[in-house]
Amino acid sequence: MNNLNPESSKNKRLRFLNRASSQLSTGDALALFAVGTFGLHLITFFILILIYGSYSQLNKKPVPTLVQLETGSAVKVAPLKPRSHFPSYFSFRLR
Repeated sequence: MNNLNPESSKNKRLRFLNRASSQLSTGDALALFAVGTFGLHLITFFILILIYGSYSQLNKKPVPTLVQLETGSAVKVAPLKPRSHFPSYFSFRLR
């Protein structure tokens, strides 16, 4: 009546460790899914950190001053503030 003998607990432990069946239980599949999802989130987080670093380095670069004309020739120009390139165009478009 009493199933607390050392033989039965040892057999249960060995049966658990020697799983011959390749079927995953629902709990095992859920645990694998959770670990896999967490790993993908970590990879995505590190990719976002790399993208942030590249954007912050882009902010430190000077504004390009070489402009190509319709004729194909290139001309150096002074950098201007945003929306000051063609004020008449922007005032026409905003009406």
